[in-house]
Amino acid sequence: MAVIKMSVEQWSEVPENPRQRNTTKRAKYARSKHLKEPHYIHRYVFAAARKGKLLCKLDGHTRGFLWDHGQLPLPDDGTVEVMVVEVKSLKEAASIYSKFDNPRAVESVSDSIYGFAKENKFGLNSKLLAGCKFANQLRLADGFFGGIRGNSQRDLERVIKEWKPCLLELDSLGLSSKYTTLIGFMLIVIRKDGLGLASKFLSLLDGNHGTKNSKGMDGVECLHEHIKIRKLEKRMTGYGNLYDMTDSAWTAYNMWQSNKRAKKLQQNSFVSALKGEVTA
Repeated sequence: MAVIKMSVEQWSEVPENPRQRNTTKRAKYARSKHLKEPHYIHRYVFAAARKGKLLCKLDGHTRGFLWDHGQLPLPDDGTVEVMVVEVKSLKEAASIYSKFDNPRAVESVSDSIYGFAKENKFGLNSKLLAGCKFANQLRLADGFFGGIRGNSQRDLERVIKEWKPCLLELDSLGLSSKYTTLIGFMLIVIRKDGLGLASKFLSLLDGNHGTKNSKGMDGVECLHEHIKIRKLEKRMTGYGNLYDMTDSAWTAYNMWQSNKRAKKLQQNSFVSALKGEVTA
């Protein structure tokens, strides 16, 4: 393994790992934990290279960020010792990234989603999706289209890549974070019916623009009322409730499309019908 010496400024210019998590978010955590005080060990970092040419960082992203922003004292002479790991490709560098990640800053599932999205060259900016806390909702949606639900990193990586177009379309609506439980449903209707039709329903839902008259409530208002009841009953979290809420939202969506009204949301096992329809 080669070792090279470079300035902190030069280290900052080495590209991030394609799978690097949310550095800004992690920097806040690190300042109160393992990077609270400077230590000589901080000067040692790892980078990947191909045929002697540096490709990207393998660790040291957070230290580099804090050094750049004056939030961590520089090493005594302003340099770092870079351990260079030879790889065959940038993809290999991405795959071994986790081996060099700080063990005291355990990567969460949301970190993984953020990293996989970044590796696939896209970011999520809406309040609904920016936190990347929708792994179960995404796997649920994938299951309706024939995906095999799994909890491995490889499975999550595949799902992020496959659902990139729908995630970007949903993100473009700029929805609030009120209905994160319904992200799976939202992705399903976008993939099934396209953004045009789906966006109308989702925007009405997000803006609390359902209607009610003497004949009852439209689908949007029915879903609002249904969600209020579930929140009071504390039935909004957990995979089973996510599945059931997808059923509820699908029922309401069909009501809205058909211009039907009701006194309350009537669920009719739409989940099985939905699954049969979208996988056909």
